[in-house]
Amino acid sequence: KPNLVPLLDENTISDFLKVWTSYDGVTAIDLETKGLDPWDPSGRILCLTIAFDEEKNQAYYIPFNKINKAQLNEFLLNKKLVGNNLKYDVKWLRVYAGLSRESTQIFWDNMKSSQALNELQYNSLKSDAWLFTPYGGYDLDLEKYKKKKPACKSDYSKIPFSVMFPYATMDALVSLACYREHQKRIDSLDKICSQNNGW
Repeated sequence: KPNLVPLLDENTISDFLKVWTSYDGVTAIDLETKGLDPWDPSGRILCLTIAFDEEKNQAYYIPFNKINKAQLNEFLLNKKLVGNNLKYDVKWLRVYAGLSRESTQIFWDNMKSSQALNELQYNSLKSDAWLFTPYGGYDLDLEKYKKKKPACKSDYSKIPFSVMFPYATMDALVSLACYREHQKRIDSLDKICSQNNGW
C-alpha cells in the first residue's frame, strides 16, 4: 500500500528539502496548477509532489505557496527528474516560480517512452497506471468530484484538499512506478534487438 505523506508546515518542508538536497538519484515530480497557462496572472502552482527512486511506495505532497523557491532551486539542481509530460511542469517551474534552467533538466519523460514502447496506445499517466502498475484507477475520486463540480475541470484550485492530496501525490508515485517498468521493457527490447548489428 502506498505511503502518502503531506508536508504542510513551512519548517517541516524546509527540513525535508535539506535532507534530500544531496540526493542525486531518480526523482519523480508532478505539479497541480490553477489553469494551464503559466503566463496567466491568475495562474498559480497549487502543489508539488515528489517520489524518490530510493524509497518504495512513498511520495510527498507539498503546498507550493509554502516552499522557499531558492531552496527548491537548490534541491532540484542535481536530481534526475522524471515524470509524465514533464515539459509542462518544467515550464511552470521556470516561468511562474523563476527556477533556473540547470535545476529543471528533464532526465526522462514517461510519455515519450510509453509512445516508443507502443504507439497504438493512449500514452497518458492514467492509462500507463493500468498497464504498468497496481494503481490503475487511482484518480477515480478526482474524476467523480469533477463530474459533480464541473467548474473544477478548468480550475483545480477549487478541488478540496481531501480529494487533491491523494490524487496529486499518487501522480508522482505512479510516474516513478511507470518509469521503472518502462526501463525493464526497454532493457528487454535492447537485448532482443541489438543496437550494434552493423545496420
